[in-house]
Amino acid sequence: MRIQKYLANHSQLSRRQVERLILEGHVTVNDQLAEIGQSVGRGDCIIVDGQSFNVQFSTSERPQVLILNKPLGVICSKVDAQMRPTIFELLPNQNQEKWIMVGRLDVNTSGLILFTTNGDFAHKLMHPSSQLVRRYHVRVYGEVRSEAVTCMLQGVMIDGRRLSFKSCKQLKNKQHAKNAWYEVEVLSGQYRMVRRLWESQSIRVSRLVRVAYGPVSLPKSLRVGTCAMLSDVDVDALSKEVISAPKT
Repeated sequence: MRIQKYLANHSQLSRRQVERLILEGHVTVNDQLAEIGQSVGRGDCIIVDGQSFNVQFSTSERPQVLILNKPLGVICSKVDAQMRPTIFELLPNQNQEKWIMVGRLDVNTSGLILFTTNGDFAHKLMHPSSQLVRRYHVRVYGEVRSEAVTCMLQGVMIDGRRLSFKSCKQLKNKQHAKNAWYEVEVLSGQYRMVRRLWESQSIRVSRLVRVAYGPVSLPKSLRVGTCAMLSDVDVDALSKEVISAPKT
């Protein structure tokens, strides 16, 4: 397997990032400077800026995908300086498999998050060109004017970028409730995008749950804090959607 592909599949790096590091002399294979396009095989030792990778791979090309129902208060990081619980502590076999997180959710957001053992696949899932829909259920406080919804659908300038919802619809709510639930869809994973759009209309979000990522939906049977392997059929459906996405 070519070194760019191997590192993209087994780290957080994209192939372009690997190529840049190779050109800058930051990558060695068996103590020799790596070259773009060279092959690596079982037993080779790759070192990238001090981090070592001992080549161990199978012939299977289908990535493994894990889905997790993230609880509130959990950090999407491997280590937290404040000693808060991290999402990697909830994963199975964390010493046997290298799970790569697909995007992240902030500490106050719960719901669906994906992991994969294939770094290149993770990068494609997160890249804006994939156009994968992220669907959220949002609980907001107070009345929501129709003008505010229209504004969020048309786009709002936030930090110099125009952000918008792909869709925004009200879910069935209890009569006379102070809070209302909405379902929104976005096409990117920009930092706190859903919350910032609501806040731009002076509307406070009191609960945020991600319920779908592309064709993968959060199963109602998946308890908070637990995870499950995605079936081969579902992984193939996810891969197909990424491959068929319009290129930008």
